[in-house]
Amino acid sequence: MMLISKSDFTIGNNAGTSYEKGEHNVQLSSYYISKSEVTQELFYGVTGKAFESEENLPMTNVSWYEAIDFCNRLSMLQGLTPAYTISGTNVIWNQKANGYRLLTEAEWEYAAKTKSKQEQIWLKETSEGKPH
Repeated sequence: MMLISKSDFTIGNNAGTSYEKGEHNVQLSSYYISKSEVTQELFYGVTGKAFESEENLPMTNVSWYEAIDFCNRLSMLQGLTPAYTISGTNVIWNQKANGYRLLTEAEWEYAAKTKSKQEQIWLKETSEGKPH
């Protein structure tokens, strides 16, 4: 995990769709983010589901519910308080929990925008259409 320091930045897109709210400033508290994507090996090991592909590739084709379930299970395995309470399709995020959680849209966008130019970023155009 790596620490992303608290920050102010502009999010959104004035030329985008209506749900993007246009450009606006947000303030983020410090947060931690994984240094890499969740691998298939980790996802299947935590969830107990059958392994389907190459273990070191990032996990793909996961629903939002599967992702939050993974976060809760990983938290419990490490003795942390799960971030989500799940009841059917109702999900409540406990913001005081110390367990793993998904990034908010603003946290994800800030982390994606601040990535070092020297690191390889796999895009549709550079990945030959497959996970790396």
